[in-house]
Amino acid sequence: MTRPIRYNVVWMRQMPSFGYIAGLFDGEGTITIAALRKPKATRYHGFTVYVNISNTHLGVLQKIRERLGVGRIRVRARPHHNRWKPCFELWFTNRMAERFLRRIRRHLVIKKPQTRIALKLTRDIARGYPGRKMPLRVLRRRLAWKIELMRLNGNRRYAKQWELSSFLSPPGRAVLRQDQAPV
Repeated sequence: MTRPIRYNVVWMRQMPSFGYIAGLFDGEGTITIAALRKPKATRYHGFTVYVNISNTHLGVLQKIRERLGVGRIRVRARPHHNRWKPCFELWFTNRMAERFLRRIRRHLVIKKPQTRIALKLTRDIARGYPGRKMPLRVLRRRLAWKIELMRLNGNRRYAKQWELSSFLSPPGRAVLRQDQAPV
């Protein structure tokens, strides 16, 4: 027999400060760039910035969302063992992520370089290419940022795979190396 899940919702007396939110994000948060590709397509058509904070305390995440005015909360995964707590995730994409990162960036310590890359990409995405194919130079620039973020996040093996992939350069051309990455 399994116990019913009780979500730990404790009311915080004050709204959390941006310094508190930044500290929680430095320890429990992630920044990811997803390259999106349509089925059966050879090139990537879009990029999305994902930012999230994971925690087992739902009340803290609700207060942070209330303080910031943006974000979505979801249950990350059901516990595999009946003694484990459920985990919640406060997450942001693109414009919401940019708004969140701009508010906390001066308080960040650990994730400051990742934040810089994510903000560059969100500005670049905001320019957009509606109704047009994304130019190859823009695609390369965004993929270079993705690779740099993967390296900063400690995913060196996957970053190398992305770097060596054929979609970074057109057929017959040399692959974009890290030292050629745009700034």
